[in-house]
Amino acid sequence: MHYIDKKVLKTSILHDRYISNVKHKQFIHSDEVPAHCMAGDNDCIKRHKEHAKGIDINIQNDAKKNSFIEHLRNSILSDEIIEDRLDSYGIKHVHIRYERLFNADADDAVAGEWMKVFQFLGVGPQTTLSMLDVRNKFEFASTSVKHHNQSIANFEQVKDALEETELRNLIH
Repeated sequence: MHYIDKKVLKTSILHDRYISNVKHKQFIHSDEVPAHCMAGDNDCIKRHKEHAKGIDINIQNDAKKNSFIEHLRNSILSDEIIEDRLDSYGIKHVHIRYERLFNADADDAVAGEWMKVFQFLGVGPQTTLSMLDVRNKFEFASTSVKHHNQSIANFEQVKDALEETELRNLIH
């Protein structure tokens, strides 16, 4: 069994990054579904999310499944190595979660990850930002679906594969 730090398992960002890479390899951008949607372009966002629902993670045989799991494990270990190096050299850094930067459920929710970045940099607003404040500054809209069961075509197989490992917390 591989050692993987529990703090890394609290987030599914590595799995999300893997899914995003698969999505971009399988997805062909066109005039109908461009690479990005402008904020407020609800028709574009809807088309984008519809096209993003069929992501297929190839785990059709043991070799593919093992390769997928090892990729996730190696990603976690690589991130831990970077974290350890930053710590060992005394380099200040902050952990933020990508999905928390963009995908808070309510407009009035505190933009906590953004506040962490501003506080780390020693700059920023004098008051607490809301997600509405942040979203009003975006040129492009988020087109990601929040839950893996909405984007991964073979969700149950991927979930079952991860349930057998220490990586079970990566799927949401």
